[in-house]
This record gives sequence, C-alpha cells and structure tokens, in this order.
Amino acid sequence: MEHFFHIYKDLEGKRVEIIGWEKSEVAANVINESIARYQEKFHQVGT
Repeated sequence: MEHFFHIYKDLEGKRVEIIGWEKSEVAANVINESIARYQEKFHQVGT
C-alpha cells in the first residue's frame, strides 16, 4: 500500500512522506466525523 501511494503521487509530480499507519478504527472515526461535519453544513440546505 505504501508503495502505491509513493508511485501514485510521483505520477502527479508530488512528493509524499508516509510516517506510519493507524488502525482501521481510527480511519472509521475520521470518516464518521467527516460525515457529521458534512451533514451539519449541508443537511439543512433545501429543507
């Protein structure tokens, strides 16, 4: 996975530094927090 991100960004002319990985629970929390922020900002549009 790390190799993929290095190559993917190289194709865009960008450099990345991968400093580690977190557990899937951390990713799930980030996703859920992002969904909540989206809903707070856009959910009331059109209601």
